[in-house]
Amino acid sequence: MSDDGGKSGFQTEDGGYASFGYKYVSGQQLNYYLVKMDDEGTVGILPADDGNASLTVYPNPVTTTATVQFPNPDHHVYQFTLTNINGQIVKSIHSFTGDKLVIEKDGLPDGIYFITLRGDQTYRSKVIIN
Repeated sequence: MSDDGGKSGFQTEDGGYASFGYKYVSGQQLNYYLVKMDDEGTVGILPADDGNASLTVYPNPVTTTATVQFPNPDHHVYQFTLTNINGQIVKSIHSFTGDKLVIEKDGLPDGIYFITLRGDQTYRSKVIIN
């Protein structure tokens, strides 16, 4: 037995588009995805298994603070961004060289946010703020 799952799309505040969905096969949930696009092309693609097993965000959901940890033994320079569902950057840190950072809720509204760390490699994850 196979179910097509569900999907939805909408226009974001920045004029781009976002689409998300899931797929069921034999009654088991197998895959989630979120695609965010703007007028410059694809901004982000986040499947359920996004290949970032080495990026850890805890606790998730976040109520006050969260720790973001990733491998960076050679202290490469990374840029951290936290983006809301509409593609707006709500927090950023430039020239970060550690392997762990703490982000604070700081009055951010409840919702789903996306973390991107760009440097020697690119890491992505999602975080839920309650």
